[in-house]
Amino acid sequence: MQLYTIGVNHTTAPIAIRENVAFNNDTLPHALADLARHNVAEVAILSTCNRTEIYVQSIR
Repeated sequence: MQLYTIGVNHTTAPIAIRENVAFNNDTLPHALADLARHNVAEVAILSTCNRTEIYVQSIR
């Protein structure tokens, strides 16, 4: 299995970008469901006012 991570924060992306990749209570379930369809064993999404990070463990 492989562990992948991707993220943006206040030092790597301007606010306009961070707003587009932020998750809230409405969008988070849809994002998790989308990731679950793509050979994902585990997923965690951390989204705060200054950063968004996605951690994924693949099945393969």
